Amino acid sequence: MGNDVVVCLLLTLVMLLMAAHLRETTGLRYLGVSYLLMSCGLSVLLLRGAVPAVAAIVIQNGCFYAGILLQFAGTQALLGLRARLGPWIAMAVLSETALGFYHQPRHLALRIAIFSATCLVLRMPLLVSLWRNAGRGLVVKLLSGFTVFFMACEIARGVLTVVFGVSRELFKNNILQVSYFAVTLIAGCAIGFLSLVLAAQEATALSERRARRDMLTGALNRMGIEELLAAELSRCRRTHAALSVALLDIDDFKFFNDKDGHSAGDDVLRKIAGCISRNLRPYDACGRIGGDEFLVVFPASGSLEAEVICNRILEAVGHLPSYPNVGRAPTVSIGFTQIDEHDTVEELMNRADEALYAAKRLGKNCAQVKLAPIGAQPSGVALHLSASA
Repeated sequence: MGNDVVVCLLLTLVMLLMAAHLRETTGLRYLGVSYLLMSCGLSVLLLRGAVPAVAAIVIQNGCFYAGILLQFAGTQALLGLRARLGPWIAMAVLSETALGFYHQPRHLALRIAIFSATCLVLRMPLLVSLWRNAGRGLVVKLLSGFTVFFMACEIARGVLTVVFGVSRELFKNNILQVSYFAVTLIAGCAIGFLSLVLAAQEATALSERRARRDMLTGALNRMGIEELLAAELSRCRRTHAALSVALLDIDDFKFFNDKDGHSAGDDVLRKIAGCISRNLRPYDACGRIGGDEFLVVFPASGSLEAEVICNRILEAVGHLPSYPNVGRAPTVSIGFTQIDEHDTVEELMNRADEALYAAKRLGKNCAQVKLAPIGAQPSGVALHLSASA
């Protein structure tokens, strides 16, 4: 039992140290506190006799229940999901009430059965969540396996305790109870280690995502959007699907910076990025590729579909408020084009850039298209355009 406490405290220390280093990984803090609570529950169990019976029962089992729920919340956070704890907290409170009521030594077997059943139920949402997310990798699958193993131990302990009973000396000459804590110690260590691995993986994935995000606007940065465009272009060559891109430039952006300060310029960038993102479809992508320039990628879309979305963006930007020091509201010019089967990324971007400059020459605050010669369009794109028409 003392070993269980030491292991829980070590896992707590490691997780909280990692959480301090990886500040965005909230799940590790939850997991660290969960193991701390479990070690507290084990400590109270070791000190039985020194603490009043009812208080000891309520504290030790409450620590275990809270630890299980925080383990669920922490794992959900690592998976990028939210944990709904309300019903499970209510169940833990009901179990605590029952355990406090049956506090007499003669009720020890019943208390163990109630505790095992409650732990089994409280682990169910964690198992369901891990099962649903098993496709996210081997670590999640292993976590699912050890959680099932833990639950099987709870079932075995509860059933065997009811069948064979238990002596008042919980761990003296009692192979069942000693075996339960030894086996769950191993499972708990495995779950703790796998949680640390999962946290490290999620932190790495978060860093990679941030490396491809523009921190000011939340859009992809130049590297992120160009990687996505290259991947889409490669896919189009394999499948002969349509693909369109658009370049958006904020008109006279320099005036906003010069007359209203850089904070106003930043505000304009954020608002324009918001107008773009709110009018894109789930599979479209937007990236900021320069100071005031954005690139939008429209997968599986011809120029007619791109035109519809570009006009929606123009309309959304047209509703932005005016900046008093500048004397006008921000507007954008848009140039868009559709893929030709022989296009490179550079050729596609050059054609969109030419369309953008055409929009500027026409007085700005409009969208213009420039397509490759009709004869160069792949058959898949031509069909897509005629269907759209």
